[in-house]
Amino acid sequence: MRNRCATSNAKSGLFRTAGAISIQRATTRVCTSLLFVICLIYATKPTIAQTSASNWLANLYVEEYAGGTLQASQLLIFGVAPDGSDGIDEHLGESELPPDPPGGLHAAFIGEGLGNGLSKDIRSDEETSLTFSVKLRRNNGGEILLSWDPELLGSQVSAASLENAAGGAIVAVDMLATGNA
Repeated sequence: MRNRCATSNAKSGLFRTAGAISIQRATTRVCTSLLFVICLIYATKPTIAQTSASNWLANLYVEEYAGGTLQASQLLIFGVAPDGSDGIDEHLGESELPPDPPGGLHAAFIGEGLGNGLSKDIRSDEETSLTFSVKLRRNNGGEILLSWDPELLGSQVSAASLENAAGGAIVAVDMLATGNA
């Protein structure tokens, strides 16, 4: 898998886009479907003695707003475990989501072997770099706010970025420097 991780000091705000997808400061509207990539880079590969400490989970909150009012929200969970994989790990609480609903907010981790996607994606702690792909769908005119705990991520990884990968310019948000985008 190609590593699309990058570090950036870009300031974050609501992801609001129109036409070609870009990240701007609260000036335009969001497209119906978005694709984001979360890239995590470990400073060093965990040693056998550190394996139990490498189990961790992080929440990615997805909220849709219209006219400044919260319309819908969804929680995605990602992380690592010694027995995690790139597939569906039922023993870790992962399960395939039903097909996308015809309307409204829908967020899922997607990838080969993940079917309709997952709301929880736990990968192996054997990798030094991980990429989680997130698909978002929302109502027309809604604004999407993504949030997470940068302190938790910073305690587990040396770099983490959120990238808009659905076309147009790829702008990275440093997930260790800010808690939302």
